[in-house]
Amino acid sequence: MSNPPPYPNVPRSEPPPAAPHANHGGTPAAWTLMFVGGLGVVVAAVGIAMRSSAVILAGAIIVALGIVASIVLKAMGKGQPDLPVPKERDEELAHLYSDPPRTTAQLEAQEETAETQRSVMQAAREQYEEEYGDEPPSGGAEAGVEGSAASQGKSASAGKSESAQ
Repeated sequence: MSNPPPYPNVPRSEPPPAAPHANHGGTPAAWTLMFVGGLGVVVAAVGIAMRSSAVILAGAIIVALGIVASIVLKAMGKGQPDLPVPKERDEELAHLYSDPPRTTAQLEAQEETAETQRSVMQAAREQYEEEYGDEPPSGGAEAGVEGSAASQGKSASAGKSESAQ
């Protein structure tokens, strides 16, 4: 299962409506949670070493207080801001949000490039069939190994000398 896109109403070819957050969680709310929570874990670890239920419970309470403090700081605006709400697109700027229509010349050039690529691949297949007498492997690591000159009983140097003649 793949993750949903962060902006579902914006095609992948367009930029997001606003820049993503660049603070990587380096906010007062996050640091408070990490320091207070870390202190609580250390206290609980000491309690485990001492076999003291009271010290373990004190560590758990410190961790819970760190979580509450972080939530309060986020509510006060000291945490990671929420994702911005996508703005409605301005019709005057619509040309910036979509691909421009392709001209006939561009479409013809694209088709010509595709045709050239097909003809090059066909020539490569024919050359392979001439050299090795069978179709090239269909792809993948296993097919590449099975279709190699060594697996067909030919050494690399024999293959080179045949193609040089």
